[in-house]
Amino acid sequence: MIASTAGPVHSELTFAGKIYPNPATNYLFINYAEPVTKIVIYNLMGEILKQDDVDNTNFLIKIDVSNLQEGTYLLFISNKSKVLFTKLR
Repeated sequence: MIASTAGPVHSELTFAGKIYPNPATNYLFINYAEPVTKIVIYNLMGEILKQDDVDNTNFLIKIDVSNLQEGTYLLFISNKSKVLFTKLR
């Protein structure tokens, strides 16, 4: 797991939300129980492929991933108190 200085790192087991579909072909949806402030998608080499600063109060975020090739990616989600890294396929 990758650590961050932005706050505690949480696994999918403590993530109060849902990320779907996984795998995604066109859009990835994040339904989170708290407002999300930042979303980053990395490839496995650590390069940033997509980054969004989110000002979202409806707790459902739609991310266009249609330009990403089939593969495995890392998804970083943060808000004011939590950070989550999880794997996308």
